[in-house]
Amino acid sequence: MRINLRAPKHSDISQITTWENDPELYDELFYNGPYSREDIADLLRSLNEIGSDQKRYMISTGERLIGIVDLCDIDTQKKEAFVTVMIASPQDRRKGYATMALILLEDIAKNTGVEKLFAWVRTENEASRNLFNSIGYEKSSAGKQLIVNGVPYIHTILFEKCLKESY
Repeated sequence: MRINLRAPKHSDISQITTWENDPELYDELFYNGPYSREDIADLLRSLNEIGSDQKRYMISTGERLIGIVDLCDIDTQKKEAFVTVMIASPQDRRKGYATMALILLEDIAKNTGVEKLFAWVRTENEASRNLFNSIGYEKSSAGKQLIVNGVPYIHTILFEKCLKESY
């Protein structure tokens, strides 16, 4: 089955709010919720602002929304960004949707001028480690450290993928 990526619409606010507040889906390390509909509407507006360092896309199979994929912390000087992907429903996981979404996101990143992508993955999240390994991400040697509330977080692995083709 094919997937599509599209920019979030105002009509997606309820779905995004539900997903962002679902304890089964959010990572408490990065969760700043609970999020209101207004919070999500503000987020969607900020994505369209000039100079926004983030792009978010809804993942769908036809008309059915199944998740979200993001480019975050886009650094135009260093030509790098972080990626996140979330497939919401357990019945839609392990079907290759996250892989397809990340591959489509790589094309968007290249068109944005990004040459290197990073992803933080929890050490115990074997499915995510396998996902990123399967599409060419490698454990990073960049020396970036995840710091949350001023404290280094040691239970994550930083993966990276170079998008720039070498000649």
